Amino acid sequence: MRRSAALVLMMLVAGCATPAKRFGEAPPQVSQGSERTFRMSDDSMASQAVRQVLSSIGFTEAENADLLVEVGFSVRPKELKIAATGEGGEPKILSPSAGKMPRLCRERAFVLNVAFVSMSSGEVSSRSGATMIRCEADHEVVLDQLAQTALAASD
Repeated sequence: MRRSAALVLMMLVAGCATPAKRFGEAPPQVSQGSERTFRMSDDSMASQAVRQVLSSIGFTEAENADLLVEVGFSVRPKELKIAATGEGGEPKILSPSAGKMPRLCRERAFVLNVAFVSMSSGEVSSRSGATMIRCEADHEVVLDQLAQTALAASD
């Protein structure tokens, strides 16, 4: 009986999580023989997760970097999406809604946004992110998964 209860509990907990999904543009890539340098805009927990992933994929942190990396992290209702006015007045989705999942808990979307800003021009060279749905989660664990997904080379 205890095994059955434990199995049901594990299935319920597993039903309260979705894998992280990437959105936006692909992050700048490091080509062989080139060194891409970055500087973080702050030292938040979300920025630390992004810093670790960038370092693991060949970027180097430097004070006089090529790229400024701005990171945003939010926990919000899963149905919410964020848009801005794009070129020509068309709406541009910056962060899509997180999607659907079984209703076994109070669902929240965990969202990480990453923008790479060229230090020479001040323009955003790329913007990407990742989102996942969880009932509850340790932010450090979620941020690691979101950063890995947001900075992946492709979907």
